[in-house]
Amino acid sequence: MIAKPSDIEPTASYGWRGLVERAWQSGRSMLGYDAVDVKDRRRQAGPSLRSEDLELDATKRRLMHAQSRDVIRNFAIASWAIRKHLDFDSRFTFASNTKTDIDKQIEELIDEASQPGNCEVTGQMSQAQLTRAIETRGVSDGDVLAVKMQDGRVQLITSDRIRDSGLWSAIDNDVYHGVRINGVGTAQSYAIHRRLRWGGFQFEREVPAANVFFHGYREGTDQVRGITPLSAGLNALQDVYEGFDYALQKAKISQLFGLVFTREGLNQAETLQQTEEAEAAEEEDEEAAARYAVNLKGGPFKVELEKGDSVEWLESKTPSVETMELLKTMIGVSLKSLDIPLCFYDEGLTNFFGQRAALILYLESCKTKRQNLRTNWLDPWTRWKLQRWVLDGRLVLPAGMTVDKVPFTWQPAGCPYWNPSQEVNADVQAIKAGLATFEDVYRERTGRDWFADMERLSEQYKHLQKLGLPIDPQLVPMIMAPTQQGSDNAYQAALAALSV
Repeated sequence: MIAKPSDIEPTASYGWRGLVERAWQSGRSMLGYDAVDVKDRRRQAGPSLRSEDLELDATKRRLMHAQSRDVIRNFAIASWAIRKHLDFDSRFTFASNTKTDIDKQIEELIDEASQPGNCEVTGQMSQAQLTRAIETRGVSDGDVLAVKMQDGRVQLITSDRIRDSGLWSAIDNDVYHGVRINGVGTAQSYAIHRRLRWGGFQFEREVPAANVFFHGYREGTDQVRGITPLSAGLNALQDVYEGFDYALQKAKISQLFGLVFTREGLNQAETLQQTEEAEAAEEEDEEAAARYAVNLKGGPFKVELEKGDSVEWLESKTPSVETMELLKTMIGVSLKSLDIPLCFYDEGLTNFFGQRAALILYLESCKTKRQNLRTNWLDPWTRWKLQRWVLDGRLVLPAGMTVDKVPFTWQPAGCPYWNPSQEVNADVQAIKAGLATFEDVYRERTGRDWFADMERLSEQYKHLQKLGLPIDPQLVPMIMAPTQQGSDNAYQAALAALSV
């Protein structure tokens, strides 16, 4: 309870007394949370705290899919944002890291399995294209399935084909949107449906969870199905799309000229008389009805007006600067659903250093998305292929090594240098100071395997030496041609190192 202002001790400061007085007058407690106070100035969230699968029921999920696909299909900025997200988050390079002779064999097998026809059942996509398609469906629909086939390939199942129907009861407490779970929320099987030509769905088969790769965006621990990260920005994208259309129509109208003819009002008797005269004139001369027809394409013109008539131009103002700024702000807000900075869309929005800072922050946000794709799809797909090759006898692992212990990595695509002269020197200084390794820096910049490329580089240098071609010592990395202490000839030291 709040004390009356008169009950406050005289020694209280005027500021505290004034605060209490205002609180007393407003009848509000100073000890509560304003966020939960019901006020007319904001929309109040409902008190229901359900899981995301129940908040987005089957009907709403279909609407979400339809709206997301429609915006991506028709709005250039939305499709660009998806492609930009894929460029940073779905490009990977495989490298086996056993440091044994089987590394090259594993990489060759992965390369073979990644070719079109060996990766997925339609034979249309390579492994890189399939990874991009999986991430595309994960972003636009929320989740996607890749079903393991007996021939070692996978079948891609879009999110809308996983649903409740037929033998899968919609009121079953263990089934959420086509996914059957156990008591602790682990997926046990998925209900796959066939898409019919007229737009419906028919139950096809039930696939155990052990036979699928599930990739999606799930935030809650009790969440079974994924939800598109675009959900928070779909309305803004739709509004901007429509706003662009309206603004463009207004801009087109502003480029068109029109004439408005105004005639002074007449009383009823005069109107009746002119009507009769007009009907009689129409029978005698059909051109009288088109007396004020003007063709602007003919150039200069003149119009003979009747007594009491006037003419004026009709035009519309182009979209205002404020309108365009609002649209740009809404674009920036919608792009935040994918963590994409607005300066990626408008390169002139900031300077070089602003772009660089935005890129660094964006790359940090990409780490979680890349790891999500590796955990859900790339790593388990690789383990599955390794297991099949071992069982088929195509791959023999070293003694004591199992499939689960084979070290490998899917390295994301590197980020090229923005200012090579400065950034290369910074990388070298970081390596010398022990803050980074050759492998770390090389993978960050190129996205490739440092060990494999250094072997290739050594072979190239030795081949140049064999042909008797000169080698500039400045082009020889210090790790490949270390100069001996006290040597004054770096060139000879480089050649000596290469000949070992």
